Amino acid sequence: MKLPKTTILAIHLIIALTGLILVLIGVSIEASIGRALLEAVGVGLIASGGVNFFDRLLTQEPTVEGGELVTLARAHADDSIYAQKYKGYKIDVVGVSLNEVMKELVNDPAQRMVDRILNHHVRFRLLLIHPQADFIRQRAYEDKISAETLRERQCKSIELGLLFFRRLKQEYDECKRKGVLDSRLVGAFEIKLIDRCPYFSLFRVDDVIYWGLYTADTTGMNSPMFRVRNSQNPALFDRFKQHFYALYEKDLGGQDNFLVKMEVDAPYLNRKLAEDLLTPEVVAGIMG
Repeated sequence: MKLPKTTILAIHLIIALTGLILVLIGVSIEASIGRALLEAVGVGLIASGGVNFFDRLLTQEPTVEGGELVTLARAHADDSIYAQKYKGYKIDVVGVSLNEVMKELVNDPAQRMVDRILNHHVRFRLLLIHPQADFIRQRAYEDKISAETLRERQCKSIELGLLFFRRLKQEYDECKRKGVLDSRLVGAFEIKLIDRCPYFSLFRVDDVIYWGLYTADTTGMNSPMFRVRNSQNPALFDRFKQHFYALYEKDLGGQDNFLVKMEVDAPYLNRKLAEDLLTPEVVAGIMG
């Protein structure tokens, strides 16, 4: 069993203090042999404990090549992890459905992400699987549900995405009407549907990436989550970042698969794509 660094530091400090106590005891006794023995042992303990204490204190612990394990099930991840998106400036999310992300954005009474995008120059991009992608059948089999059930889940994510777009567009138009929209502070927001297997979920906030496995024996929410920091492992961080860009820029659907797109200008909805997936009646009901 590997002890925590703080525990190891405490052990070495105790060893050094024990040596100091022995030296003090030796000084206080008159017997020369006993004094010499206590002083010799004490000095040895002080040297050993002190050197190891400062060696451990000043030496950086090695990082694991594959990143740091956060939790064995993403469903049990601490809420503070996902709350980081309300403080970050470069936020990327990749997943199969993204239902939970979309629900949180839509149901937030403070509409924090709307404010972040419009007033704090935040770039927020979400990639999820197109309901008609070939990968749907494989992932549904692995999740032990029907392909149709997973397609319905994808469409639900798209509906939630439209709800968030509606609120973003309403706030954008209202700020524009009042003349309080500063174009220098307006960020970017995109929802794109991808046709390819994402291989794993990905949640990036600035220089930290959380990624989770999609295993063949369980759902994504019950699979492990790992963390990679750019400051600790820049090569691996960059590899994950390039994976996102490959899905984002080179997906087979190209520009046609953007459901929502906003870059400084007013938020734009690809209404044709939305209507093809949800029917014109459903889209009209959401958008009003």
